[in-house]
Amino acid sequence: DYNSPETIESNPYYEFFRLCNETNWDLIVKSGLVNENDPKYDVSTTQGEAALNKAVNKYMTFVDNNAVDYNVQFFDNFNYTVFVPTNEAVKEAVANGLPTWQSIEEDFTNSIDPSTGQLATYEDSLRIQYKIIYLTNFIRTHFADNTVFADKSDMNAELVTNSFNSETGLFVKNSVQRNDGVLKVKDGTSSGQWITIKNTADDGRDVKNIMTCDRECNSKVKDQSMNNKTTDASSYAVVHLIDGVLNHDELTNGKYPQFSSVGEARRYIQRST
Repeated sequence: DYNSPETIESNPYYEFFRLCNETNWDLIVKSGLVNENDPKYDVSTTQGEAALNKAVNKYMTFVDNNAVDYNVQFFDNFNYTVFVPTNEAVKEAVANGLPTWQSIEEDFTNSIDPSTGQLATYEDSLRIQYKIIYLTNFIRTHFADNTVFADKSDMNAELVTNSFNSETGLFVKNSVQRNDGVLKVKDGTSSGQWITIKNTADDGRDVKNIMTCDRECNSKVKDQSMNNKTTDASSYAVVHLIDGVLNHDELTNGKYPQFSSVGEARRYIQRST
C-alpha cells in the first residue's frame, strides 16, 4: 500500500518521476506565473500563505499533504489510472524537444539580468511560463480518471486526463482499448499511436496493474504506521508501464513545439490555464 509518487520512484519509471518531481518553486514564481506581491498572497497571514501555496501547487505534480510520502496534487477522493512511460521513451521525448525542469532552469539562469536579478525581458518571462505549463500538461496527460486494469474483458473507452484545454473548456482525453486481455492506450493527437501496456520490465518485474493508495491525513505520517492518524481523503490508482509517451499537443515531424513568438506563447498559456 504505497503512495503513487513512491510507487513511481521505486519502480523502473525514474525518468518520468524526475519530470514530475523536480518542480522548482522559485521558477514558477519568478517566471511570473504567480505574482507573490499580490496582496492575496500575503504570507504573514495564514489565508495568504495558503492561497500562495495553492497557486504554486497548480504547476506541481507531487505535494506534501501529511502522507507517508507525497501525494499527487490533483488526485481527489476518486480512482485513477497512471500510464508511466519507460525511461527510454522519456529520454526520446526530451531529445525531440520536450522541456524538463533542468532545461527550464538553465534557460531561466541564462536569461537573468545581472543588474536586477530578474528575467531580462517580457519575452523571457513568457518563454519560461510557456515551458513550465507545457511540461505540466504533458505530465498530466499520463494521469487519467477512473481505474482501468489489464487482463479484463474487452472494452473501448475514453479516459479524461488531468490536462486541461481552456479553449474547448474540456480536459484532454486518451483512448483505451482492451482486447483478448491486452490493454492499449492512445493520446488524442492526430499523430497518436496505440501503445501496448507492458507486462514486465527489462529486469523481469511486473509493471502492469500496480495498485497505489494516496492518503491525506490529519497530521504528518512519519513512518508506514497509521496509528492515531485520521484519513481526511484517499484516492486509488493503478499504474501501468508504457513503451511510449502520451501527448496533449500536436507534434511537428515528431518534434515538440518550441517557443517562436510572444503571440504563440500567449495563446498557449491562455488555452492551458
